[in-house]
Amino acid sequence: MQSQRGSNVTREETAGKPPQDPPSPQKLSCFQDVLDIIFSLTDREWRTLSEDVPHAGTKLQFASLCTKIILSVSRSAVQSYLPTLLHVVGMEAVLMAEEKLRKKAERASIKPSGSNTVEESSDKRSPKDPSDLICHIIEDYVSEVKTAMEESICKVASCEESS
Repeated sequence: MQSQRGSNVTREETAGKPPQDPPSPQKLSCFQDVLDIIFSLTDREWRTLSEDVPHAGTKLQFASLCTKIILSVSRSAVQSYLPTLLHVVGMEAVLMAEEKLRKKAERASIKPSGSNTVEESSDKRSPKDPSDLICHIIEDYVSEVKTAMEESICKVASCEESS
């Protein structure tokens, strides 16, 4: 039997556990594509995933955890090549890129889901502006990390249930 989109927890998952208040959306921040993949899991896939990932919590909490992992990996990568960026393009370009990414994130958080912010930002990019190149590199890297996370979720969730 497939779960309905948005179903967070099955009865088996809550058996013997005290009821918890669902976290408020303000406390949990998630990438929409990560949310989509987790909420599209069937009940069986979710059980398989949550058996393999102790303390997965609800689907929303798990999506938030995945988002934190993606952001942590991305930050680590950026921090590792930040000295090279500073040397090559200078502090001003790096600070401009940071501001552009921050504004884009703010716009994305207030847009309705389904809005396409990537196309909008790529239309406004200048091939000569180093800050735009930095934004593009960072966005591509985050996208690759998200794809790897999504593939991992699908792989674990689709495994045969252990007997």
